[in-house]
Amino acid sequence: MIELKHIAKVVPLGMGILVMVLAASVAQATVTAVGTDTTTGPNWRTAAALEADNEYGTDGYVIYGIDDVGTFRNPYAFDKDQTVLPAGITGIATTAIQMWGGNGNFGTMQDPGNGNAITDTPLLVLLTAPTTFTISRTAGTSFRLTLLNASGDNANVTYSTTVNDGSGAVPQSSGHTANGLHYHVYDISSGSADVVVTCDAGNHFSLTGLAFDPVPVPDTTPPSWVATWPQVDTATSDGATARAQIDEDGMAYYVVLTDGATAPNSAQVKAGTDASDAAALTNGSITLSASTEGTDAFSGLSAGTAYDVYFVAEDDEGTPNIQASPVKVDFTTAASDTT
Repeated sequence: MIELKHIAKVVPLGMGILVMVLAASVAQATVTAVGTDTTTGPNWRTAAALEADNEYGTDGYVIYGIDDVGTFRNPYAFDKDQTVLPAGITGIATTAIQMWGGNGNFGTMQDPGNGNAITDTPLLVLLTAPTTFTISRTAGTSFRLTLLNASGDNANVTYSTTVNDGSGAVPQSSGHTANGLHYHVYDISSGSADVVVTCDAGNHFSLTGLAFDPVPVPDTTPPSWVATWPQVDTATSDGATARAQIDEDGMAYYVVLTDGATAPNSAQVKAGTDASDAAALTNGSITLSASTEGTDAFSGLSAGTAYDVYFVAEDDEGTPNIQASPVKVDFTTAASDTT
């Protein structure tokens, strides 16, 4: 969505001031709630549960008052923060005016300015809730935003946040059952509109800081078979063992069909059917870890008979990427033991 925004520009003119009103297009983006992390605790720099690299703030962060532990300031001059803004983020303004450096009553957290040493958790507050934080950015900037929310004094509060780029507020909330940090994670797609964060705030809970990471690039590539897989072996008179191995975590599916049957497609193999959507003679699935063989034994077939086994694999993405076409493996059951 594009909205026309008027910007007042103040230009010195001799001893006077000329105020010019300029029109600028502001591109709104899309805000997505990634999730709430209640397990990382103080270790946001080394054990972040919702980041693949285990670190919130890879691109930058603002931690309010962390260099002023044990001190209360009202008003707060924002001179004891640690601020590393990523490219494209031009500033963060807030309505908060008070800072409490903490004495452990809000738990602890890693201090990125001190080798990630554990220190008391500070927080920034406006005791008349809500508090807002307005993030300005250049056009085309996307980012992952993590809100570091602190609760303390054994208050056992439910902490709520919303993030809005003008296209609508996206909420998250979490119940703090112990003093310390929870992390609300949002993805902000490319745009230029200001992003406004609205937080609960009070005597026992508020925002400690904000962290910035790249928006992850979605995985759209299906897994590949490791060389020589899939396989069918260890034939018995009524079955065999299916073996699969792929290059990432995921699932393999297989169907057993009569020899020479029309090849099914990937969706049909996953569903356990043949090319006509009728049930296969037998079928199965195998949960796989990357580059590790998984197996599944099947039975219920006729002795001394040739069969076709079709395999297909998919990864473990939220929306799995399935291989475009199945792979066929031929095998024959063992003859009956007539002795």
